[in-house]
Amino acid sequence: MASHIGSLVQYVFQAMMIRMLTSPEYALMNTLFNTLTLASSPAAVFQMDLTRRAALAADSQDVPAVLWMVKRMLMRVMPYSLIAVLILFFMRDSLAGFFNTSDARAIGTAAVGILIAVSGAIAMGFFVGMQWFRFLGMIAIVTAVLRVALGYLLVKFGMEATGGVIATVACGLVPLACLGWFMYRSPSVLPFVVSEKREEGIFWLAMMVIGTNAVLTQMDLILVKHYFPTGEGAAQFATAGIFGRAMVAFLGPLAMAMMPLSVVQTTRLDEDRNRVFWQCLKLCLALGIIAATLGGFLANWALVLMKGKELSNAERLLLPETAQLLRYYLWAMLPISLVTVVMNHVMALKSWRLAGQAAVLTVIYPLGIVCWHGSLHKVLLVNFSFGVLILLVLIWQLRRESTVSPVLVRP
Repeated sequence: MASHIGSLVQYVFQAMMIRMLTSPEYALMNTLFNTLTLASSPAAVFQMDLTRRAALAADSQDVPAVLWMVKRMLMRVMPYSLIAVLILFFMRDSLAGFFNTSDARAIGTAAVGILIAVSGAIAMGFFVGMQWFRFLGMIAIVTAVLRVALGYLLVKFGMEATGGVIATVACGLVPLACLGWFMYRSPSVLPFVVSEKREEGIFWLAMMVIGTNAVLTQMDLILVKHYFPTGEGAAQFATAGIFGRAMVAFLGPLAMAMMPLSVVQTTRLDEDRNRVFWQCLKLCLALGIIAATLGGFLANWALVLMKGKELSNAERLLLPETAQLLRYYLWAMLPISLVTVVMNHVMALKSWRLAGQAAVLTVIYPLGIVCWHGSLHKVLLVNFSFGVLILLVLIWQLRRESTVSPVLVRP
């Protein structure tokens, strides 16, 4: 419940930023969020890996031993993250030109935020693996409230898009500070105390799956900010994108819950290894259609709520167009959200072939936007087309596997 409250407050933050920032500033801030998410997406893999390892060691309740594991992972990850941060930081002027803005300060802040995002994700992996769910709920609420309060103050004092970026980056410091406190309070431990069960290949497979999802859900906003530098186009797309990505977040819990069920299903004899997946996919499709339909009816009301009742004349003129874009965005993101569901099942199956096919199509996806970006609606058409294509390829392969070899027994 606390995590859901934290997620709700994140939308409050977006609504506040829409009201306080000008359209170009909000478009820049939202684009930097997506760039930060895309660049730090490997952090989710490290978090998942640490969660698995911590869960295996948590039975002994030997917290110092698990903390030693966290320290070792931080030492392994930080050098690579620091190199990426330095490269992006020194390229901030070039990136500012790419995003058609003179605010290189905000881009430099986002680059530094990658290091904090990776560290914060590893810290969260420790807490999830130790199954301290009440503590996780508190972290979710504190970070959400901190983001809103800090974002409001920084923007109020003239930080503009940089203020929103700093507020978001600061949220990663909360789990990191909690982890630092636990490390400070816990005694040192010898390396041999930790017993690890290694599953070779899963780490890189997870990297491929999460990277695919990150590109599909983030790349369109980044490229739109580049190709639509003037007018309200990028701002309209960013505003509609909030609701479009809500489709992915809406089906996310079902996708995450399906993974352990798929793992269990594949270990049983004389059963179709995809049976649970088909049931979950049908449910997600039905829920997604309902959400997209309701979102279409509520589009105007949602935009007025986000922007505030006092709209300028220019905003009133653009409201019907933005609402229509929002409706199209919801339907464009529906197949992509279903792809994220399928990819969780692919990871449960440990299928490199399926993940590889999705990754290849995802690499081509940005080229589709580069070639067909004449209007915002064409970008959404590319989103929908590639989402459907990847979804159909994966479903076809899964059905083919079920026909050829319906039983999978794992060692």
